[in-house]
Amino acid sequence: KKANRMGLKEETVRAYPCEIKSKVLERFLKAIEADHRVNPRHISVFVTLWGLWAERGELHQPVSFKSREIMQLAKISSSKTWHSHLRELHEYGYITYQAVFNRFKRSKVYIHYC
Repeated sequence: KKANRMGLKEETVRAYPCEIKSKVLERFLKAIEADHRVNPRHISVFVTLWGLWAERGELHQPVSFKSREIMQLAKISSSKTWHSHLRELHEYGYITYQAVFNRFKRSKVYIHYC
């Protein structure tokens, strides 16, 4: 059987989505220990997006969202701060961010398995 980026067999990924998601968060937290670029706002943005993803019972990606809906969860009130931290997490390789510049559509984020 083919292994994914985390080195897990596909049947394991399908059988244990909650455990996989918690490992993603653990790996993110471990990865940022040595990454001086990441600040508390980056962590807040990532954990908020991870929380939306974790609410689902499966490993389906991308996570789609409207920024205004989840900025409150991340405790970020400025849309400029929100978008700059999303963009930076994308540049740092922790997520893939697909912005949508239409207020009636949802942006998308793919959370990387670090």
